[in-house]
Amino acid sequence: MNMWFVFAGISAVFTACVHTFAGQKFVIRPLLDAPKFDHVSRFTNYYCWHIVTMVLFSMGALYFIAATNSEMIELAWLATIYASLFVLWNLFMIATNRLKPKHFPQWALILPTALFGWAGLLF
Repeated sequence: MNMWFVFAGISAVFTACVHTFAGQKFVIRPLLDAPKFDHVSRFTNYYCWHIVTMVLFSMGALYFIAATNSEMIELAWLATIYASLFVLWNLFMIATNRLKPKHFPQWALILPTALFGWAGLLF
């Protein structure tokens, strides 16, 4: 069993839970209650939010499958590439939009998943 992938899976599920529960309170509720957004924009963002939720939980599943079946290493590659791209995109958005990292902390939540994934792939 690849324990790095187990740790990556736990990290992905933890991130998905933070996204789901804390995000619901601090991101989604304010978004849905915001009067400035029209109905379509509001619910398009809400739809995208749920896609991210599904991807994060799925990444956990991909890592857990790869952890227990070495013939399924491609699943870990996919999840690790996703996690790495999410981190890079988040940092790019922070840099190009002059955001404060503490106000846009998603990179810090998904970074351990990417690092554990890379460790599982390389060691």
